[in-house]
Amino acid sequence: MENFSISHARSMLGELLNRVRIGGQRIVLSSHGKDVGAIISMEELKILQLLEDQMDIAAHKKAMNEPEGFISAEDFFNQTNE
Repeated sequence: MENFSISHARSMLGELLNRVRIGGQRIVLSSHGKDVGAIISMEELKILQLLEDQMDIAAHKKAMNEPEGFISAEDFFNQTNE
């Protein structure tokens, strides 16, 4: 994994995108010495999105199994309209 300052990455964006797309590299972007973002392949982004979806589903299932503090949407709307 290579690290580039945002200003340096800006001047060579096309090359960095090719490194990611063709070479499968991951590029870390930094600003003022702090990592602030990354350039990853679309394949890796899709994997991250699938993982995030699975985490959301698991959190939803857990919340549905915890009746404490749970109200139906109908009850919620009725309470907000009072």
